[in-house]
Amino acid sequence: MRLIFSLEKLGKSLHVSLAYGTFCPSYESYIGLFREPAYSSVIQHIYHFAKTIHMSSAIRGAIPENPSSKIQVALDWLTAVALGDIHKLASLFTDDFVHSVYPPTLNLPSRNKQQWLEYNKVALTFFKDYTTEVKEIVEGRRTVVLHTTSSAVSSTGALYNNEYVIFVHLTEDANGVYRIMSIKEFIDTLYSAEFSAEEKKRYESMGKKFNLREIAVNNGGYL
Repeated sequence: MRLIFSLEKLGKSLHVSLAYGTFCPSYESYIGLFREPAYSSVIQHIYHFAKTIHMSSAIRGAIPENPSSKIQVALDWLTAVALGDIHKLASLFTDDFVHSVYPPTLNLPSRNKQQWLEYNKVALTFFKDYTTEVKEIVEGRRTVVLHTTSSAVSSTGALYNNEYVIFVHLTEDANGVYRIMSIKEFIDTLYSAEFSAEEKKRYESMGKKFNLREIAVNNGGYL
């Protein structure tokens, strides 16, 4: 689903296409293309409008009507992942943020903020129509626990579904703003392994040598 906007001023035409049926790209990716303040302002409004529409379908499920500040930060993280919004993800993390994937038998190392963001720049391009359903949220003093499932369509057209239990550890700054200092993410390891193996076969049937799990791990994460 796309919104196409045409702007005409002083004989110039600018066409901005925002795809909010799949991923909503970061605002900076658009604003960097057009330096004129008049265009920049309009693009900013278009971007946030399209993003708001997509956010309504990016996450669903057991979401509180009036979430606390801590839960809202965790929901913002889920939404940013679904939207592929790297800029938003970066703004939610502390500088010493650490992301870890469990169980330890996966042998995946913990990643710092920059490593995890770089991973997502790669991993999120493998999927479209990414949505997350929240099954349960438990709030602690400095931790929000999320039980979620995700669904998406892979770049080969295969349906992807996974299940997660995520511990979001928060810290509060001097201004009372919560940021994420660490995330511990438990995944369905059996499904992840099976999906990666089948996706590899699909790529090879298309004449491509492509190990998605290897690429993801090399970029700091997992499938």
